[in-house]
Amino acid sequence: MSLISATIDIGGKTYNVLLGPPVRLDFRGLEAEDFQAGKTVTFTGVVSKQNPNELRVQTVTKGKNEIDAR
Repeated sequence: MSLISATIDIGGKTYNVLLGPPVRLDFRGLEAEDFQAGKTVTFTGVVSKQNPNELRVQTVTKGKNEIDAR
């Protein structure tokens, strides 16, 4: 299964952010264009238990809408 992901830097530490499979994001009204370079995306997430360099997204804020990504 392919996942949409991004890389972010928080306080000098780089994290791989797992946003989810395209089908799940599409179902929730999120599109690949929402996550292109140069776009601003706000999300909440937790550090993965299996990989401390990975964040698992829980919610994504698009405009004024907060979307559950789980």
